Amino acid sequence: GMGGPGGHIRSTGQLLGRDLRAADREHLAALFAGAAPPAEPRGAADGFRYRLPSEAEWEYAARAGTKGPLYGKMDEIGWHGDNSGKAPHPVGRKEPNAWGLNDMIGNAWEWVADWHGAEYYASSPAADPKGPPNGTIKMFRGGSYLAGGMILRVSYRQGAAPTERGEDIGFRLAR
Repeated sequence: GMGGPGGHIRSTGQLLGRDLRAADREHLAALFAGAAPPAEPRGAADGFRYRLPSEAEWEYAARAGTKGPLYGKMDEIGWHGDNSGKAPHPVGRKEPNAWGLNDMIGNAWEWVADWHGAEYYASSPAADPKGPPNGTIKMFRGGSYLAGGMILRVSYRQGAAPTERGEDIGFRLAR
């Protein structure tokens, strides 16, 4: 799991697909396919190995102990369709959640490790479900600078083929 403040999620910010080096895109594609991370950390100066969080880990980190649809007032915590000027913004310009994580809602959708499974959560483990073992649609969370309305809540889920690219789709890494 990600634990409490600081936990195992690294608030490195959001990387938009167009900003990734070719090697990073290949590594992310391998993570989507469920491949194990490389034996040696890649580009991690701190020596940790990073991965995409599961949906459960992402939501736990986004909520940071809160129970409502958001962890604060929307305009104070994230960039969305009504305040972004229809453009992404540098990470950290809005208020973080209680665990110090910025931009968990808005700015860029964040890919998670889970495949979509229409019936998965009806019989999934209650603690830390990891999603179905395979599929054709990967999930992403958090909304983007183009989103509005009911999309802007911690529990909202969206999915697409893992080859989907968009200027409002990024990711956050966990270790």
